[in-house]
Amino acid sequence: MSDLISREDAIEALEKRKPLFTTLEFTQGVDIGLATAQKVLRELPAAERWIPVSSGDLPKTTDYVLCCTKTQKGSKSIVKGYYDPESKRWCCGMNSNVIAWMDMPPVYEEEEL
Repeated sequence: MSDLISREDAIEALEKRKPLFTTLEFTQGVDIGLATAQKVLRELPAAERWIPVSSGDLPKTTDYVLCCTKTQKGSKSIVKGYYDPESKRWCCGMNSNVIAWMDMPPVYEEEEL
């Protein structure tokens, strides 16, 4: 069973928990509110969330992405790979199925003090 959840399923789950989220407060005293939680989920950048392959939302280019793969025995790994829209195949050098993907994160840059 997959532990991945779509953005819309998460938003729906929050709606069911409305009484909890309307009063939940963090240690800093911030009132989170249901609408705020749903807004954060809707605006979550693609680079920060896994996209299940089963959703049909596949990369449009052959740029590298992070791939979550799963072997027949159930082992999961994260590897760099790409999807070829023309051949409709994943290329990630692993003998396993790609079950989800996400955009590559930005390259680390040191901050100047």
